[in-house]
Amino acid sequence: MSWVTIIWSMSASACLTLAGLHLLVWCKKRTSWANLLFALAAMGTAAWTFCELWMMQADTPVEFATVLKWGHVAVCLMVVSLVVFVWLFLRAGRPWLAWMVCGLRILLLFPNFLVGQNLSFREITRLGHMRLLGESVAIAEGVPNPWILLAQLSLVMLIIFLADATVTTWRRGDRHRALAVGGSIVFFALVATGQSLLVFYGIVRLPYVGSVFFIGSIAVMGYELSRDVLRAAQLSDDLRESEERMTVASEAAGFGVWMWDIAPNQVWGSQRWLGLFGLDPDEAVTFETIIGRIHPDDREMVEREVRRAVENRGDYAGEYRVLLPDGPQRWIAARGRMYPGVNGKPARMLGAALDITERKEMELQLQSRFHEIEELEKQLEQENVYLRAETKLLYHHTKFVGESAALKQVLNLVEQVAPTHSTVLILGETGTGKELIAHAIHDLSSRKDRVMVKVNCAALPASLVESELFGREAGAYTGAMTKQIGRFELANGSTLFLDEISELPLELQAKLLRVLQEGEFERLGNPKTIRVDVRLITATNRNLWEEVQKGKFREDLYYRLKVFPIEVPPLRKRPEDIPALVWYFMEEFSRNMGKDIHRIPQGAMKALQGYHWPGNVRELRNLVEQCFIISNGDTLKVHLPQQPSNEAPTALTLAESEAQHILNALKKSLWRIKGPKGAAQLLGLNPSTLYTKMKKLGIPIQRTKDGIPS
Repeated sequence: MSWVTIIWSMSASACLTLAGLHLLVWCKKRTSWANLLFALAAMGTAAWTFCELWMMQADTPVEFATVLKWGHVAVCLMVVSLVVFVWLFLRAGRPWLAWMVCGLRILLLFPNFLVGQNLSFREITRLGHMRLLGESVAIAEGVPNPWILLAQLSLVMLIIFLADATVTTWRRGDRHRALAVGGSIVFFALVATGQSLLVFYGIVRLPYVGSVFFIGSIAVMGYELSRDVLRAAQLSDDLRESEERMTVASEAAGFGVWMWDIAPNQVWGSQRWLGLFGLDPDEAVTFETIIGRIHPDDREMVEREVRRAVENRGDYAGEYRVLLPDGPQRWIAARGRMYPGVNGKPARMLGAALDITERKEMELQLQSRFHEIEELEKQLEQENVYLRAETKLLYHHTKFVGESAALKQVLNLVEQVAPTHSTVLILGETGTGKELIAHAIHDLSSRKDRVMVKVNCAALPASLVESELFGREAGAYTGAMTKQIGRFELANGSTLFLDEISELPLELQAKLLRVLQEGEFERLGNPKTIRVDVRLITATNRNLWEEVQKGKFREDLYYRLKVFPIEVPPLRKRPEDIPALVWYFMEEFSRNMGKDIHRIPQGAMKALQGYHWPGNVRELRNLVEQCFIISNGDTLKVHLPQQPSNEAPTALTLAESEAQHILNALKKSLWRIKGPKGAAQLLGLNPSTLYTKMKKLGIPIQRTKDGIPS
């Protein structure tokens, strides 16, 4: 056997041996793509080596041409594998250049089989011979195939790609790989390409021996892969030792240690870590297993942060809830760091986890307390604002004046109902002191420490009653620029007094009924249900049952409000209380006006007791104030209003008649001008027209309600 046969056969066998070993490594760990590509490149080199040996020993031009044809297939496999190996192993090189080299080599297989005898020769005319290592070897002579120029171009592009990858790796700082892998492959590829071109163009008379130089590239690639395998083994041993140390330390500190192998999707965890997730030590754990134990509301966040750490090759940190199989949930704080593999891609993530359930529960309780404090501060601020506004309207007297049986009966009812939480309906004519009765009920109840909230349903426009009672969000309707807390929410834990309840619009009566029945409502512009604890006291000077019969008041709401009715008697039915009231008012005005009036004629007092008082206590107070102003000395001069007479009325002017007619309509509508029950509708006028007439006739636009004792 000649030296040529021995050397080429041993070279091919060495390449096949290396290819088989690295193919086994890849079969064991399917993610080691560098090993697979090296095995393919080694097999391609071995095949080209056998083809070279066969061509050197060929006897005929046809045999030489056939072997060369299949040799180009081996070269294609070798070049494509080499390009992809460098791209993955060095993580460098321009992708478009790699695609061009691989694509061009694969496309050249078509003219290799379809044009001429092979890619190198259109026709081999004869075989020459020469001596190599003491043996006669064949050399082909014939007509070149024009397609060989593209094959030579692909080899030039291969060298450019390898040089670019080498420079990029060098600049990145990995100079060992740049020199050992990139530099050596560039060198051997350049020598092999040069030798092939010199032989093809007849400049040098030699057989095809390029495989010898490619074997040098295979040797360097195999060395670097073996070096990485040894380094990975050492790292694995170091990691295992480090994990053992970390496990001991973490167990002592209460931490759970974990490791996630990304490619096979396997998760290892210490005993402490498995206990945090309620996992069995013998259970196969994957990333999906862990995600399945995390609370549904936290899964998306955890997956997003872990994927971000993998893509950016950075650290992971997060806090999330874990649902244990036996029911309760646990808060976990986890930290992790990504580590790359030998190919530079993310290989595994190491980290630790800590049970922070107790700390998190304390934080949640603290947040809840802060939120509660903020709500109480807001409510207190609203109450202070409301209280400052209501202070101006409080009655000057907070005690009842009178000893009549009718008044005592009312006060007895107040004492009976005040300690309960029942709804109270106060009935009575205007000026009888219904609001004082409401104050008395509130002051005697368990809610007396909170301010009583009052709303006059007749004093509010129909369009604003709902937002005033139930509140609104900013932007709930046109003009609602800010958020407003409603009176029901403001009166939570206290008493809400709704005066003139008969004036409440029908569309809001259903909402009021719901609050009475269920204790809940929604703000305007907010679907969230608000629950309140409010005691409701209502008052009216109308016959609510007649309003129900007319269809102006809901029957179900009527019965809901009439749980405990209290009817306040008019002043004409308790004349014995008039002297006490008069003296009470005289003392008040003496202090306010600085007059010392302490006498009243007996006849004047009897006249006051005999008057029918359609305005009740309010009218009495106003009369005493008027008499106090015009009286001089120490005696009160009383001038009662004229009683209605049977004489023919004096003829009035047109303006006086018009003014009287408007006043009657205003009294009938309780001085409400706009709306379905307003004076403008009763008179058949536009509200703006009525305002103009009232101003012209000197009629005040708005009547104030005086604060008086009963």
